Amino acid sequence: MKKIWYLKGRYGGGKWFKTEKSFLSNVREDDTREVFIYSLVDSGIAGEVKKSTITERDRDDQLKTILGEADKYEEAISCFRAKFDEIAQDTRGKRHILSTLKIIGLNKKRVFQYGKQQ
Repeated sequence: MKKIWYLKGRYGGGKWFKTEKSFLSNVREDDTREVFIYSLVDSGIAGEVKKSTITERDRDDQLKTILGEADKYEEAISCFRAKFDEIAQDTRGKRHILSTLKIIGLNKKRVFQYGKQQ
C-alpha cells in the first residue's frame, strides 16, 4: 500500500515525504512534531473516478430508499430529483441543477446550503 507522510512544522507549514526511507532519514527519534500518514485508497483517471463514485453513491441511495432505510428528508430529496428530471424542460439550467444534485446526493444539509447560494 502506497503511503505519504506529512510532518507538521513547529511554526506553521510542514514537509511531505513520499517514501518511508526519506521520512525516517529526516526525523530524529526525539522529534515531538506531529506527523500525518496518508494511505492511497484508490487512483485512476479523474473523470472516471468521479463518474464511478457518483454511480456507486446513487446505487447505494436507491437501495437505501427501496429498503426503507432513508429518512424523510432523503426520500423527499430523491423524489424531488426524480420529479424535477421528469417535469422540467431540457435546458442548460436543468442539466446544471441535476448535475449539482448528483454531486450533492441525498445530504439534506448540502441541499439546503445549495438553495441558499442561489
